[in-house]
Amino acid sequence: MKRIALATMLLVLVVPGRGLAATAIPVVDVITLSSYGTEYFSSNDHETSMTPDEPRSGCYGSGTKSAWYRITTTVKGRMGTRLENYTGSIDSIALYQGSSFADVVELGCVSYVAPTTEFPQPIMRAGDSLYLQVIADGTYSVMALIVPTPFIDNFVDAHFFSNRKA
Repeated sequence: MKRIALATMLLVLVVPGRGLAATAIPVVDVITLSSYGTEYFSSNDHETSMTPDEPRSGCYGSGTKSAWYRITTTVKGRMGTRLENYTGSIDSIALYQGSSFADVVELGCVSYVAPTTEFPQPIMRAGDSLYLQVIADGTYSVMALIVPTPFIDNFVDAHFFSNRKA
């Protein structure tokens, strides 16, 4: 009599860049840049209490409320952003690349509590998205614009997108 051994195999599918506890970025507004030199504003000031899994930038001080903005573009170029018309207390702003709290990479930040370096002005391609985190207690407006920059489709800017998730 022949014995037949049955093996149970468990297949686990691991998707790179997606953790089991990946928390979606809670975007309050999307700013779409579609023409050069035109300033696009968002006057949302819907800060909510920061969650334990929410990133704290390298410039983070002690703020407890934040708001997230997604900045997208339909044209390629160098993107700039800033806060305007703010009242109250601003802790910091930070720019991130990624798609959830589990995989965001900080590109740079500015602290309003202590002097810091200049805020990044990344090169973006049409269809790219970046996330801006504002840690504040008060009202403000977010402004973003894109300006043309030559030669962003070759190896010159490859290092900037080296952390990009496929």
